[in-house]
Amino acid sequence: MGAIHGLRLTGFIGELYRRYPYPRQQEDFRQNPEGFRTQSMVSKIIAKYAQARDISVNIPRGGEKIEIGVYRFSRVQFQELIKYVWRGGYPRWKDEIRPGYVLEMRNKILQNRAGIFKGFVFEDSGKNH
Repeated sequence: MGAIHGLRLTGFIGELYRRYPYPRQQEDFRQNPEGFRTQSMVSKIIAKYAQARDISVNIPRGGEKIEIGVYRFSRVQFQELIKYVWRGGYPRWKDEIRPGYVLEMRNKILQNRAGIFKGFVFEDSGKNH
């Protein structure tokens, strides 16, 4: 938490904070829908602290749960996770604008309403931004 609050700038978050300080006012902190522009630089920073690793994804027959690596989610829990990403997490998307990969995720889910996505409804699904 020290790095997040700009007090102890260590590790990945500390190094990222030095390059991109968070706003002073918490309400001004938002997910940047144009984060892809700095992705290659941020990937280099991540590589100092972690290694890329393949993660298995398994949806057992019936689609009532999903296994992502060692994590297990019920259909309802997984759908809540998708809604969290759609909103932009805790801080939400800046100006409620979502990046292309999130819009692509939405479109693919809307095309597949069975199994793990059965009954799924996007909040403000009429908006395409």
